Amino acid sequence: GSGEGMLASTDVWVGHDVPAEVTQLGITNTAEGGAELSWQQPTMGAHGGYIDTTTLCYKITRMPEGVLVADNVKGDVYVDNSVERIGEYYYVVTSKTADGEGDSARTASMFVGSTAAFPYTCSFNTQAEFMSWYVIDNNGDGSTWKHKKPVDKGYAMYGYNNSNAGDDYLVSPDLYFKKGNTYRISFNFKGANAT
Repeated sequence: GSGEGMLASTDVWVGHDVPAEVTQLGITNTAEGGAELSWQQPTMGAHGGYIDTTTLCYKITRMPEGVLVADNVKGDVYVDNSVERIGEYYYVVTSKTADGEGDSARTASMFVGSTAAFPYTCSFNTQAEFMSWYVIDNNGDGSTWKHKKPVDKGYAMYGYNNSNAGDDYLVSPDLYFKKGNTYRISFNFKGANAT
């Protein structure tokens, strides 16, 4: 008799939903230098609704270059052996059904790619050779190792910074040494005001 009270409401997703993201997404190295991804499949939609599990599949993208390595993958495991150069990568797994793409999840970052075999040599003559090494700009000043090829012969060059002390590294690809073997390491370098 005193009038209407406060409005109360709720909502629920009705009909088919797009899938939620996968959970427990993990990444491990394979013996071939690839990456094995595994996950737990979603059982409900991104909005809490029903999903069509008969059409549930996944799109897998390798980052940071954004390469689509597989689409419409079924199951909860995928192995990527398509990495051409060793480097630090992570993967984005996007859930899909016939109703559309759902949520995405990403792995941790990991070094992936084939290891170098002995005897190992590197001239840095090409950009690809340089890219097989890891550049670490530890002081974050942007002045670090770069590939140079002024005419016909390439090399790796450290771009120093007059304001900051150098704290940068050029790290070789993974090299697996065998116990009991003897190894010899040699390299050529030139420095400022040096031959």
